[in-house]
Amino acid sequence: MWQELIKKANELIRKDEDSSQELLESVESARKYWLSTKAYFDNVTDPDLIDHAIYAMTAAERRYVYLLRAARDKGLKLPVSQF
Repeated sequence: MWQELIKKANELIRKDEDSSQELLESVESARKYWLSTKAYFDNVTDPDLIDHAIYAMTAAERRYVYLLRAARDKGLKLPVSQF
């Protein structure tokens, strides 16, 4: 009986660690994408593409901020480069 409870607890801990690692990877991926959209905005010159660049950069920034908050709410520590 106790062994089953311990086994289930360990499985839950592993699942939580996996989801935490997945969240950290998503945060890093979102940060890189946000930085790439900023670079795209800085380099675009066509007036039609400027609107697209602004939209893409804003969406990427919002996703990044959302994931940062989710990681903070989960109590995860992010490397300094994340800010």
